[in-house]
Amino acid sequence: MASFSIVIVVKNGAATLPRLLNSINGLSSDVVVVDTGSTDDTTAWARRYTDRVYTAPWEGYGLTKQKAALLAHNDWVLSLDADEELSQELRGSLGNWTPGSPTTVYQLHWLNHIGNQAIRHGLWRNDWKNRLFHKHTVNWNDADVHEDLVAAVPFEKQRLQGYLHHYSFSSFQQVAEKHTRLAQLMGELYFKKGKKSSILKLWLAPLWVFVKGYLLRLGFLDGVAGLHIARATAYYTFLKYRVLRQRNAEK
Repeated sequence: MASFSIVIVVKNGAATLPRLLNSINGLSSDVVVVDTGSTDDTTAWARRYTDRVYTAPWEGYGLTKQKAALLAHNDWVLSLDADEELSQELRGSLGNWTPGSPTTVYQLHWLNHIGNQAIRHGLWRNDWKNRLFHKHTVNWNDADVHEDLVAAVPFEKQRLQGYLHHYSFSSFQQVAEKHTRLAQLMGELYFKKGKKSSILKLWLAPLWVFVKGYLLRLGFLDGVAGLHIARATAYYTFLKYRVLRQRNAEK
């Protein structure tokens, strides 16, 4: 088996977690599932695959994943989400993986889906995620949203072959709802960092995001899904800057 632990942070993932667990079955001898308050059968499903199931409070994406990684028995950690699934090619890449330098972070190629449709163009294309890392050199930052790996020293990135399927949305409505929630969080994050937002940016930034995603990056080739993604992302951009302006006005 591979010499890394697999760590999954999840809440109410009973509908998708079994698919992920089936795709990693037999890949690692140490699978850690950290539940952050599920009210469905998430923990019951998790215990069918591993006895390393824990509960923890939700402290934002970054800090929660950071603490979960420290539960791993191995130094190397593969961080996955419950709405993901390893392709056979990626499973093979991970099965043949050998540890490199502790300052190396391995990236996985996200293939986003809405329902059963894979999204291959627009702003969601070529989406590489930092996921396999040495926990004593690299770990998650404290970000509430859009978390990423950080280290006290520079680290290099290497890409593994194969797709990490991402089934975050079953409908266009879910895309819009999630982008609205994230916009609130990002607006607050920008405010904490002392950023500002002009009226010009409030209106021009969303327009540029739409043009870039739908036209320049060929989002229209994904059909109706491409249009919805471009619109939702543009609206997300508008909302986060509006939240930022509102918070600055309250000072």
